[in-house]
Amino acid sequence: MEILLIEDNPALRMFLAATLRAGGQQVSLASDGNQGMQKLRTKPYDLVISDVRMPGPDGFTILEYARRSKRAPDVILMTAHGAIGDAVNAIKQRATDYLVKPFAPEDLLHCVEKIEERQQLNDTIGKAETEQHARNHGLVGVSESMAYVREQIDAIGPSGAPVLITGESGTGKELVARALHETSGRSGPFVAVNCASFPSTLLEAELFGHERGAFTGADRARVGRFEAAAGGTLFLDEISEMELSCQAKLLRVLQERVFSPLGTNKEIAVEARILSATNRPLRSLIEARQFREDLFYRIQVLTIELPPLRERQGDIIPLCAHFLRRFGASQTPLAVSDEAWQLICEHPFHGNVRELEHTLQHAAVMARAGSSESILPQHLPKELREMHKPESASSPSKIQQLASSVAAFERDQLLRALALCNGNKTRAAQSLGISRKTLWEKMRKQSISDEEVSDKIAQLPPRKPGYP
Repeated sequence: MEILLIEDNPALRMFLAATLRAGGQQVSLASDGNQGMQKLRTKPYDLVISDVRMPGPDGFTILEYARRSKRAPDVILMTAHGAIGDAVNAIKQRATDYLVKPFAPEDLLHCVEKIEERQQLNDTIGKAETEQHARNHGLVGVSESMAYVREQIDAIGPSGAPVLITGESGTGKELVARALHETSGRSGPFVAVNCASFPSTLLEAELFGHERGAFTGADRARVGRFEAAAGGTLFLDEISEMELSCQAKLLRVLQERVFSPLGTNKEIAVEARILSATNRPLRSLIEARQFREDLFYRIQVLTIELPPLRERQGDIIPLCAHFLRRFGASQTPLAVSDEAWQLICEHPFHGNVRELEHTLQHAAVMARAGSSESILPQHLPKELREMHKPESASSPSKIQQLASSVAAFERDQLLRALALCNGNKTRAAQSLGISRKTLWEKMRKQSISDEEVSDKIAQLPPRKPGYP
């Protein structure tokens, strides 16, 4: 590990540094708080060991700065014998550990070894979760509907056929399109264009490109999206917003498999796979003569329909956990109070996953601004809080639904941690930040057997070299 040792006593500083280096650690030294802060600003460290009382910023200031840094290191505070208040404050301010002077060298090494083991374990779990996220195509959720979407991606991705992705705004249609591209095996790029962002005349130039002087304002030639996506995937988002005149030109290109940039007669072969998405029912638009039926059948060889979030409420808690980990990647993860969970799970989220993401981001910013370790109801957006009457929180069905979702998510996390730690309950408890006794109690409460853990281990992919 890379360790920063901040100690104003020269003799003790050199002794502790020698002890750590003898234990195989890399150590940088700082003689006071100012020098320690300067080193923290210029280089990331895995662990900071700091005296509490010293010239310049004290140990608690160092701790606060380290916790807010981009790559937050663990912090051990060293307190003087008899300074019980310092030890209490170290725990309150969430130092990783503390040592009371004088302490034996082996106490320091044992403390550092525990932190190093936990960091290595967390790295292993983080890599495994990243691999799991990739296997799930970045689609978070435990519902049957999302499992079916993932199955469709695996089956449809390599086919090369045009796919129409349907679903309400915010359900993740572009995420699915990118997953289809990743599973297609195509070597070219993924190119997306929002059809609602351009009027018909500009959309045509955007899709097919143009020569210099092709129209007013075309002061230079430009490659179109069809040509840019050669060998890859062209994603036509919000295709329902495309004007009829442009639909006719797109249909001809899809039929003939060639296109001509504006201002030229040369023909270029279409070498991109076409994926489309819409949040409006195209059949209704066809009946209203706002969308061409022949184009509809060209883009809808295969279809993937994404369910709205309100129809897969069991995915709300895993999605929240995913977003909170992402928003606090370099900081201590925030918890969510029961009252805040109640409001979140009751909300219909008409904006779907995108609205949930923005809600959690808002709440995380407000909670950290108030130095809170948990997201409370007052941290949620005002519109969400005001949408629900106070008496709705006492609804037995809502409370039962919340408890069921939380229990299911907790069970999944316990099984995952145990499997990633190869059934080692001590290491699994460490990775979850709980004691071994608490882990045992949760396993008993959730009826998790050793046989079920073994089955979960068997489902994991082979470990890469270097994984413990």
